[in-house]
Formats: sequence, structure tokens, C-alpha cells
Amino acid sequence: MADKIIKKVMQTIQGALPVAEKYLVACSGGADSLALTDALALLGVSVAVCHVEHGLRGDEGLQDALFVENFCRRRCLPFYCRHVDVKTYCRTNGLSVEDGARKLRYQALASCAKEQQTSCILTAHQKDDQAETVLLHLLRGSGTNGLAGMAAERTLPCGLLLCRPLLTLSGVELRNYCRARQLSWCEDRTNSDENYTRNRIRRRLLPALKRDFNPEIVDVLNRTALCLRQDEAYLRQQTDLAVPECLKLLQDGSVSCRMDFWRQQTPALQIRLLQRQWQLFAAEGGLSYVLLQQLQELCQRNHSGKRLVLPGRREALYAYGELRMQKLTPEKPIWSEVEPLQMTWAELENQVTVSRTREGKFTLSQGPEVKPLFTVGIVRDKLFQPSEILRSSGTCGIYPLEAAQALGTSLTVRNRLPGDVFAPYGGKGSKKLKEFFIDLKIPRPLRAIIVLAAVNNKILWISGQRAAAWKEARSKDGWLVFKMVKDR
Repeated sequence: MADKIIKKVMQTIQGALPVAEKYLVACSGGADSLALTDALALLGVSVAVCHVEHGLRGDEGLQDALFVENFCRRRCLPFYCRHVDVKTYCRTNGLSVEDGARKLRYQALASCAKEQQTSCILTAHQKDDQAETVLLHLLRGSGTNGLAGMAAERTLPCGLLLCRPLLTLSGVELRNYCRARQLSWCEDRTNSDENYTRNRIRRRLLPALKRDFNPEIVDVLNRTALCLRQDEAYLRQQTDLAVPECLKLLQDGSVSCRMDFWRQQTPALQIRLLQRQWQLFAAEGGLSYVLLQQLQELCQRNHSGKRLVLPGRREALYAYGELRMQKLTPEKPIWSEVEPLQMTWAELENQVTVSRTREGKFTLSQGPEVKPLFTVGIVRDKLFQPSEILRSSGTCGIYPLEAAQALGTSLTVRNRLPGDVFAPYGGKGSKKLKEFFIDLKIPRPLRAIIVLAAVNNKILWISGQRAAAWKEARSKDGWLVFKMVKDR
């Protein structure tokens, strides 16, 4: 009987291990992780052992660390201990002890694995843990991703592989393995503390389900998780295929979602695309079901200018057939009151580069602390062909020099002002600048930071958008020429 359970555990682990030169196994000193570590040693696998001490149990926790260290020393296994301060971390980040301990544990394991140059981390989660996880996610309210439970393998955000080779074995089998191998193990007293939700599920809910509903409930929950993992894998694959058509990472770090494509997808894919948009943008955690539902409603209502506040001082802005996730935009744009930059005609005889500092101030200076916006200067070459500039769709602009000089003594670079009017080249007459921006479907937060070149109240060029109209067919004295600077 003893040989049978030893053989079963070793064969299960051997069949579940991914190919790697070396593994890092997480060992708490409990029966499950001790059985995993011992079986790996018997198999002759190259393995290092990491024990994470959470700082929650004082001397008792330190004794468990010493127990695992001695266990490894007797088997000539490399041992590493990582101490983390769960209480402080949870207090700082507003997390429960369970969530904070899990995050810090995986961070410590990943750090140790990288230091030891191992590409795969092994944990001792077994099928009782899987059943508890499914029930925990069900009680919290979860979709298929949560109800699918723990995958046998997954890639961590740091790029390392996490493998759970014991998921098909029960806690009873692993304890029997330890007895057959004459191994003692540690009992963590916090596992009986029913202040923790998982402990209440383990000690009260699962026994009640076994007793009153189905004695095989653990196996049933594991089979359900497996079916849902298969469904979730298919939906994830479909989401991966849709992402290049639907989502776009923008230069400012925001992420946009194309509504015309998004609306053609099934509700299941719509939700996943929104979740993937958040992951591309924030790269941390996931959005709650409530926020995902609110985002879905925001997209379906099709009301431009509507916003939804997201975690971490971020927001979703719906505008003109696009949902953009971005950093939270202040109600009053930080650049709306930036002091204008004025240049005399004499200064413009030589081409100058207009830049903007990190604070939003316009400047003619150069250097790493500023972002070049565009160049402007006077061109007096009689062979100059303005038609080439006019076909550039806003990246360049021109205006007759004599007409500009008749308007005032200097050129002003600024943001928009109340009452601004603009007459676009090729358009019919003039219109309020606000209406012009609306026609171009420029989102409201961006309108306040678009740069204008004007003489007094006459706008000559809107950077990146359009040049102004003029009456003269040709310029006698020369041209004002504007050119956008390409991003470096």
C-alpha cells in the first residue's frame, strides 16, 4: 500500500513536469509541499527550495522555516528563505491578509527563481485546493476565468512559468505519501482560523456539501473547473485574434478600442476585449464585473464625451466611435492657461522650432526636457510651390507673409481661447473653432491642448489639422511655413 501511493505521486509529478533544466519549488513545510519536495528529490530532478516566511506567526513561522531548511539540508537540496511583511503591505495597499500574502509570496518566489536562474516555479496546490478556489470565486461572483480555477501551468507576469503538478491528487493521498515515506510535517495554526474565507470554505462549506449533497463534491468541482478552463481557453484564443483589429496602443500610453469592430462581437468577446484593453493600459489586476458592465453600457449608449472613472486615477472616455482608456484628465486642462509665445517677424527670418516643456509652457529652447512641436519660418524663395504644402493634411501649413504682417506685428503660439473663429483652407467661410473641432471628431480633452498659430485673433494654422484660408492667389513677399516635427 505504501509503495503504491509513493509510486502514484512520483508518476503524477513526473508526468506533469514541464521541460526545464532546473526548478524552484515552494515549500511551506506542510504535508502537500513536503510531499512534492521529497518526491522531486527521489526523482533526481534538479531543484532548489524556497520558503516564504510571511511575518504573521512570530516564532512559530520562524520554526517552520528552520524545519524546511533542515529537511533540505538532509537531502542536499539548495534552500532559500524569503521574509516578507504581509501586515504592512496589506495596510499600505488596502488588501486582505489572504490577498496580500499571496501577492508577496509570488513576488518572493519570482525574485528567488530569477536569482537562481530557474525558469519554472513549482507549487503544491492539489485538488482540494482547486475545489476551494472554485467555491471562493463562485461566492465572490466570477466569470468563467475565475470559475475555471487554477491552471496546471501558467506564465506569470514576470515571464516565469508556474506549474502545479499535484492538481490531480487529493490532500489525503499526499498525507498518505508522507506517512509512507515517514515524513513529519508542519501544521500551520492559521489554517484553522475561520476569520479567513478560504478556511471557512475548507472547514465548514465543503464538509456540508459532502455530507448533505454529494460525497464526491471535490471531484465534481474539479471536473467543472476543467470544462470551464477549456471553454475559457477557446474564448481567450478568439480574443487574441480580435485584439489587433480592435485595440491600439497610442503614443501617450492610452489604449483605444474601435467601436465599429467591438459592436460586431458577441457579448462574451466584448467583455473580454474591454478587460484586455485594461490589461494593455494598466498592466495590473483586472476590472470588477460591475465596472466591466458599466463600460459595456457606456459603449452601447454611443454618447460622445461620456466618461467613467477607473482605478488608479485612470478613466475611460467614449468619443466619436472610440473608447479610450487614459490617465484621469483634470476638468480644467493643465495647459489651458499656458502663457502664449510671441515671435516678431524679424525672429522668423530664420526658421525656429517651437517646443513645449513638461509643464506645458511654450518655448524656443532645445534639449531633453522639452518636446519639439513644429518649426516655423519665412520662406522668400520665388520658386517655392505652396501646393505641395497644402496637400500635407495639416502636418504642414502656409500663409502669405504680407497678409500675416498686415494683421499685426508678431506671430503668437497658443492654445484655443473662448470665441475663437477659424476659416479653414478649402472650406466655405468661417466657423467657431469649437464647431470645427467637433466636425473633425476631436475628443474634448484634446481640444484644449492643440496648438494654434495666430496673429492677434486671426488663426493662421492649427497644428496637425489645417491651414487657414487666404484671399490672395500668390504671395509677393514670401510665405510663413509651418512644419510638424516628427516624434523622435
